[in-house]
Amino acid sequence: FNPAHSMPLVEVIHRGETAPWVIAAALKLAKRLRKTPVLVRNREGFLVTRMFVPYCKEAFWLLQEGAAAPQIDAALVEFGFPMGPLATIDLTGIDILAHADSVLRRAFPWHGALPPVAARLVEGGHLGHKAGSGVYAYEQGDPTPRPSEATAAILAEVQREARITPREIKKEEITRRLVLRMVSEAFYIVEEGIAQRESDLDVAMVLGTGFPDVRGGLLKFARALGLDRVVAELEELADRCGGRFSPCGLLGSRKGAV
Repeated sequence: FNPAHSMPLVEVIHRGETAPWVIAAALKLAKRLRKTPVLVRNREGFLVTRMFVPYCKEAFWLLQEGAAAPQIDAALVEFGFPMGPLATIDLTGIDILAHADSVLRRAFPWHGALPPVAARLVEGGHLGHKAGSGVYAYEQGDPTPRPSEATAAILAEVQREARITPREIKKEEITRRLVLRMVSEAFYIVEEGIAQRESDLDVAMVLGTGFPDVRGGLLKFARALGLDRVVAELEELADRCGGRFSPCGLLGSRKGAV
């Protein structure tokens, strides 16, 4: 995870035929580097990227529907993240998001397409900090995000082509959609046995993405809400926003017994 020298998380990826001594050596090495290792089964996106890419994509869907970029980022900072999703992806690179998404959506069709506004930003060379413009505009040597006229023009063009009438989106909906999109994907990961245990997933999200530790981790947060409520909200969002919110079989069939 970038920057590697400061990020505390290391995902140790293993295949079915990986020898136990090899896994043990990798875990020991990570600990010698004073990192926290999490053992993850080999699958597209591994663990953190698999949840973080849909989260960032949902932020772009909200942007297309009418939420302002600062409003989206502020909602998640208030929830407890150190940075909002759009500011984060500008720092990482929107082209990196697009590349990762091209791999993930082939493996996981329910993820759906990359929001057109994100694709257009990449096509126009608005990749984020490294290009001087992304969702936000930046001045050389100054990381402060500023309103971007280029993004506003691209957004208006996409909305016009898709016949989207921008609407007012409240903070509660922004937070709900972004967090529940990660929760939905997290339970797919549990269902597939990608992580050894739910607590590993929670640790990975706190250390790898800055998910607020005061909330105990992503799945612990979901369980505190109540899985019946989570399923009901995901089903409502799936009806309104599309199949990317559809709960996996593990959630849909067992609800509170998961």
